[in-house]
Formats: sequence, C-alpha cells, structure tokens
Amino acid sequence: MSDGFLDRDVPRITWRTLILWGALSPVATVALFFIARAEGAAAWVQAVGSVAAIFAAIGIAEAARREQKRQKELDAAQVNLAHEKRLWCLLWECNYLATQLKDQLEADKSIMPGKETKDLLSRCLDRAVRNFDDDLDVWRLDTASDCRYMLGVYIHVCERRMQKLDAEDDFVRLTNEFQAGLSSRLAESSARFNAQESVDR
Repeated sequence: MSDGFLDRDVPRITWRTLILWGALSPVATVALFFIARAEGAAAWVQAVGSVAAIFAAIGIAEAARREQKRQKELDAAQVNLAHEKRLWCLLWECNYLATQLKDQLEADKSIMPGKETKDLLSRCLDRAVRNFDDDLDVWRLDTASDCRYMLGVYIHVCERRMQKLDAEDDFVRLTNEFQAGLSSRLAESSARFNAQESVDR
C-alpha cells in the first residue's frame, strides 16, 4: 500500500544524496578551503560539521523508517498468506471427504454413512468453528461461515440417513450438493492463494 505521493516509486533526491553531493562538490571543497584560512575557522568548521551531522541523522532516521515500513508490510503479507493456506487446507479436506462419499454413492447408492465419516466431518466442523477468530479478511470469514453451515447441515443429513429417516435418492442428492458447494469454494480459495503467493515471491 502507498502512503501517498512521497511513497511512489519515482526517482528522488534523498538526504544521503545531498550529503554525498555536498562532500564531493568542487565548489564545496574550495569554499571549505577559504573558510579554513579565515579567522574563526574552527567555529566555521564546527558549524558546517553540525549541519552535516543533522542532515546525516535525518537521512539515517528516514532510512530506518522505510526499512521498518517494508518489514511491516512483509510480515503482514506472510500472515495473510498463512490465513489463506489455513482456509484452503480446511476446504480441501472437506471437499476430499465429500468427493469420497459422492464416488461411493455413485457406485452404490444404498451405502450408509458410518460413524467414522460422521466423526471426520465433525472434526472439520470443529476446526471451522475455532480456527478463524483471528482472521479479519471478509471473504475468508464469509467462506468459513459457509463451510460451517454446510458441514452442520450435512452432518445432520448423515445422522438422518444412518437412522434411515431419509430415502437413498435424497441422501445422494444432498451429498452431491454438499460436494459441489465445497468444490466451488475450494476453487476460489485456490485462486486467491496462488495469486497471493505469486505476489509475495
């Protein structure tokens, strides 16, 4: 992010450049020669040295400020990338489970979801509930919320199917919808993560 005109990537004259120019300038050299021969040369030299020290201090402080800002931006980018990766991992795992269930039902729609499947989905839901409180990105928060909702609904669907309260065709349809929703959000998350990773390189 840019702070304004002064932070644009354009050629600029820095304090360090002015100091070097002044020190190497023939005019400055001649001027110092005559000053040194004049009365009160020590006072003049001290004054010039004080001014140079002030300019040097300003240049050092400015360089430190820019380095601190650059490091802060790098740290923020790394944190953002970690958030993107965390959400992507959750969506990938959920989508993998949903795809496995979908493939099994396509082979045999009479297959019942077992306790292991329900436990895996419940662990994913627990991660979706607990792991995103420190994220301030609106898209990621919305996506995590959608993921929690879909997981909660589908766990309930699995429980009803395990109790044989829903028909086979209904369970197959709801599984397909669950997998399609996760696949769509995973694709968006992958695109965001890849874009962010390419920027940080």
